[in-house]
Amino acid sequence: MADVKQQVRDYIVENFLFGDTSTEFSDADSFMEKGILDSTGILEVSKAQRHKVQCFILRIKLLIIRSITLHLSSNSEYISCVI
Repeated sequence: MADVKQQVRDYIVENFLFGDTSTEFSDADSFMEKGILDSTGILEVSKAQRHKVQCFILRIKLLIIRSITLHLSSNSEYISCVI
């Protein structure tokens, strides 16, 4: 969870504050009230994080498929039963 928070913070600093780390904000601050993000900015952050999560899930699925394939190919008894 802390990693996700830090990734979101880093994304906001890099893309909206242009690397300026002097602007401080806490987890409880409203980005809109502090003038850090507008509604479009909030959608952009949400979309960027969703894309990262989707890529992560895709990598997990590929690893699972690869593991299953390797397991099945190394287990000739199972393959001969299926055929």
